[in-house]
Amino acid sequence: MDFALFLKWCTALATPLGSACLLIALGLLLARRWLVLLALLWLWLWSTPWAASQLAASLERQQPLLTAEQTAQADVILLLGGALGPAIPGWRAQTNLTAAGDRLVFARDLYAAGKAPRILYSGGSFSGQRPVEAEDGALLLQRWGVPAPALVVEPRSRTTRENALYSLPLLRELGARRVLLLSSGWHLPRALVNFRAAAQREGLDIEFIPAACDPVEISEGHFPGMAWLPNTEALNVSRTLFKEYLGLLHARLFGG
Repeated sequence: MDFALFLKWCTALATPLGSACLLIALGLLLARRWLVLLALLWLWLWSTPWAASQLAASLERQQPLLTAEQTAQADVILLLGGALGPAIPGWRAQTNLTAAGDRLVFARDLYAAGKAPRILYSGGSFSGQRPVEAEDGALLLQRWGVPAPALVVEPRSRTTRENALYSLPLLRELGARRVLLLSSGWHLPRALVNFRAAAQREGLDIEFIPAACDPVEISEGHFPGMAWLPNTEALNVSRTLFKEYLGLLHARLFGG
């Protein structure tokens, strides 16, 4: 089995829903009711808007959320993939914006504000088949007014670690010394560890500057106490952030 795919399977089992299912299975197998109750309590907690919001804030507060005008000047805007999802057969041939689509919008805004003369889009296809995110994303940026000569595509990466691995040679070719690393705020702590470690291994003197966007917003309704009522939106956010913390732990333990 492909190692990247294996890691994704293991990570899925460590998320709130995956770990709750494991606890329930273990409780039923061992006839331990308390394990089942613990699993349900665990699942309820991470399904609440309050818990999911706290988890998001713990990652997002590590870097400022700035406007395009407030962001520093750099040589390259490095846009990390995750902003586009699969095409919809029979309706749209190109990929579609995901919940992280603000990454593309912010990249366009940074370029329009003159913060860097180039955008490097790093993002491949996890299935190894077309469409490739970086290629479709570059076409979309062109439709939004970014000229083709300003765009560089890295189409092979499937993970944040591979984003760094495959982007560094392109940054070297571009002669980049200051790079705006653009991603969702909750993703940037891990991305910065990956990119700085990879640059150090390669002996490259590159300053990676976080360019955060796409803050997590979870609807809590209009009535008191709604923040403690479970919903699928909060559970999905918690799942994403659990995976992010596991990835961050792995990056720090193994040097990116």
